[in-house]
Amino acid sequence: RTLMVGRSPEAARTALLGRGLGDDEASRLAPHLAMPGNRPNSVITMDCVNPGSLGALLALYEHRTFCSARLWGINPFDQWGVELGKEIGTEILGRLAGQTPASAMDPATERLMRAWRDAQS
Repeated sequence: RTLMVGRSPEAARTALLGRGLGDDEASRLAPHLAMPGNRPNSVITMDCVNPGSLGALLALYEHRTFCSARLWGINPFDQWGVELGKEIGTEILGRLAGQTPASAMDPATERLMRAWRDAQS
């Protein structure tokens, strides 16, 4: 969802304050956590993970990361982007495990989570 719609510096600052950071620290870090949105992303599903499929997936993502970064002129090693990915992943994992209450997610993410749940049963 954040990759699609973005996150304003104000929303990033609010999230940092919610984590207990002080006002000055939140204001300093907020520009790094802002995201313009409209960022493409891919989801790959597979029936089983084995050494061959995991190796192919790793090679695919290494190649995709390098080529995409060159085409888009972005830094693929942006640590703040990594932190945002961890935040999104933690939210989705909590939802899948039933440990966090349902929040409004975009329809594509909801469909993927439903497909994952269906595959588990």
